[in-house]
Amino acid sequence: MRNFKYLLYILATLPLLYVNACQSMPLSNAQMEAENTVRSYHLALTQGDTTTIKALLGGDLLKKRRRLLDNPTYPDHLLSAYSGSTIKIINNTSENNSISIEADIILSTGEVQRRNYLLKQNVDPASPYSYIIFSDTSADQD
Repeated sequence: MRNFKYLLYILATLPLLYVNACQSMPLSNAQMEAENTVRSYHLALTQGDTTTIKALLGGDLLKKRRRLLDNPTYPDHLLSAYSGSTIKIINNTSENNSISIEADIILSTGEVQRRNYLLKQNVDPASPYSYIIFSDTSADQD
């Protein structure tokens, strides 16, 4: 009976050990570069830097946001919305030549916005950024 209790204990803790092992797996260089892109994007939001934001976005996302980013009053809006905010990367996964990053934006008011970013490798050799954001959605929209 005593051995049975130990066996149950071991079987119950194995899933926890597996989850902890998966969470501590090191990120690839590509995943680290993608995280740097997301952090650069957040920094640009906090500074109202629309030039950098344009350089970090690609595809349809850039097309959709171009009018806003070209609006001369938009940097002030970004500053009022994101100044003093911080970012916390929650999850980072790589699949099919793209990287998905889930992050929390913690606004200066304490409000937390969960964001999902989809990044792909940048094909522009002149760009200083290795990865470009092709999708930026609220976790509530998924």
